[in-house]
Amino acid sequence: MAFFRACPAPGADTLIGNGNATTSPLVTIELVDCVARGEADFLRAPDLQPIRLVWDNGLLVTTERLLSAGGGQRSPQPGQSRRIDLRHLTAVVRGGLCLTSSNRLAPHQLTTEIHCADSILKVASAVPLIEQVGVEGKEYLRRQIVWNGDRNFYEDCDVFWMVRNVDPEVSPQSMSFDAWQAHWGPEQENLPSPGGVDWQKPADADRVVHSHLPEDYALAESTEADRNPAIGAAADGRNASFQADRLPPLPALPTAEGPAGADQPD
Repeated sequence: MAFFRACPAPGADTLIGNGNATTSPLVTIELVDCVARGEADFLRAPDLQPIRLVWDNGLLVTTERLLSAGGGQRSPQPGQSRRIDLRHLTAVVRGGLCLTSSNRLAPHQLTTEIHCADSILKVASAVPLIEQVGVEGKEYLRRQIVWNGDRNFYEDCDVFWMVRNVDPEVSPQSMSFDAWQAHWGPEQENLPSPGGVDWQKPADADRVVHSHLPEDYALAESTEADRNPAIGAAADGRNASFQADRLPPLPALPTAEGPAGADQPD
């Protein structure tokens, strides 16, 4: 299941006269002041579909990932890529932020470029923030991810980047926060905070995620004795995370366990 599924246009895999595949048009998704919650990937791209996702101010709560992207049988056209721009987002992504995967039948992959600022990213314990699976070596795969972060908070992030080969005999390679920060340097990972933030009342982990509300992720105010690091931490002087007063009202949902589902962004 997915909130959005980006698939190549019909005929995009066909060959034209010069032997090249036709080019899939760019899929653009722009969200402002949105909430999405449910038991599904937010954006799924099963093939080499160029994507641009822009999300300014919002809350995402999912048992899965923000992005799950597959590989393709043919090499991508020059200039094709996926780009994700996130600002003032609280993303509770229990399955991780991003997974790109390719295999021997579909070995090719697009570069995925992620720009994330003034946000809080929360994953489940021991789940990688970024995960790649492919047929190539780890250095080749790592060149397919481009990260630009500014003043983000990483809640419960133990593994920031994991690269796995489809060959089970090849050991996976993972990065801690220190290795992640050293890899990108201050130009591409500015003022990150690997520690947690202070919530007014932490969300009940036993509630189905499609019933979670923005107030479940409200930041606790700082006091003289106890400073919440996310308060006033954004580049614009506001709090990291979403601006609650700009989010839409949400319908009341039952909190009891029920059939898994996904709300479309409100």
